[in-house]
Amino acid sequence: MKDIDLFQMALGLTPPWQVSASEFNLDKKRLDIRLDFPRGSTFSCPKCAQTDLKAFESLNILMIYRYFPPKYKAFLKFSEWVNLEIMRRFQAEGIEFAFPTNTTYLAQDDRRPLHISISDDTTFIEKNK
Repeated sequence: MKDIDLFQMALGLTPPWQVSASEFNLDKKRLDIRLDFPRGSTFSCPKCAQTDLKAFESLNILMIYRYFPPKYKAFLKFSEWVNLEIMRRFQAEGIEFAFPTNTTYLAQDDRRPLHISISDDTTFIEKNK
C-alpha cells in the first residue's frame, strides 16, 4: 500500500478529494500532506445539499485542528502560523481567496469624499406611496 493511499483512508477522504502527495521531514519533524481533486470535479454543499457545484463557484473548507499542550498563548501563535502558511501556499499556487467586502464612507474623509445629490424629481416618491 502506498503512503498516499494510507493517508487517503486515514483521513476518510471521499471523491473527488484525494491525497496527491505526502512528504515527511524528520529533521523538521514535519509531515506535509497535499490534498487535491481532479480538474472539472463537482462538489455538494454541506449546508444546503446543492449538488454539482464547480470548484470555481465557491468552495468553503472548514479546518479544525488540535494543539497540545493546551497553552493559550502558544495556541494563538501556532494558529496564526497555520493561517499565514495557508495564505502563503495559496498565493504561491496563484489561488485567490474571495473575501466579503463592504465599503463605508465616513464624513470628513478627504481621501474618499462623500457626494450626495438630491433630485427635484418626485415621480419615484409618488409611485411608491
